[in-house]
Amino acid sequence: MDNQEVISLFCKSVDDLKQLEFCKDPKSVQTRLNIKVESPGGPRIVIEVPSQDVIGSYLMALRKFYMQKEPTWVLRIIGIAMRIEAPQAFKEIVEIVKNMYLQTLKVSPIGLCLDKKEYTPKNIIDVYFNGELFHSDEKKMAELAKIRRSGLEKIFYFDLITATGTIYSCITILNAALRSVHEEDTLDSMLKSVKDNLVQHPLGRYIQISAGLPNPSAH
Repeated sequence: MDNQEVISLFCKSVDDLKQLEFCKDPKSVQTRLNIKVESPGGPRIVIEVPSQDVIGSYLMALRKFYMQKEPTWVLRIIGIAMRIEAPQAFKEIVEIVKNMYLQTLKVSPIGLCLDKKEYTPKNIIDVYFNGELFHSDEKKMAELAKIRRSGLEKIFYFDLITATGTIYSCITILNAALRSVHEEDTLDSMLKSVKDNLVQHPLGRYIQISAGLPNPSAH
């Protein structure tokens, strides 16, 4: 496939992804982590996550954008997008998406450690992809079993959903930019919206610094 065919496949795959319950119905994917301090008994962690069926179908669809061997791998599409002759706003959006994706895989809002191993979101996604969805890696399957025995699975699950939710945002922003690649006014408006939303993102500070954007918290 040439680059234009790859981009068309990517946009079509994003349209298909948007039809899943995980993406269409926000109520079905409510994800919350609350820490309640109670006495006696100390703090109590309450975690709400979607059902395994809902998140499972979403992760299966997400593999097209996450797995490096797929033609629609996000970083492959970003590489193609960066070579397109387009307005500056398009280039900035693609750069922000790239850094949002990379930082999401490296930095967790929670920070998880089990048996002295620190888990990044990428570690967690790889464990679930290779240990549960595809059963392709015996070590990952054993690692997932250890997580389940630890009593911390819901916290790992929360981090998994948080990270993949941000990846979904990366995918949809990139899709929208590619569909408007020569519409300068639309791209300018989109860039402003993306920058505004970064302020609210848990990793916003890191993403903005990586993308070379002004950091509002520094003022």
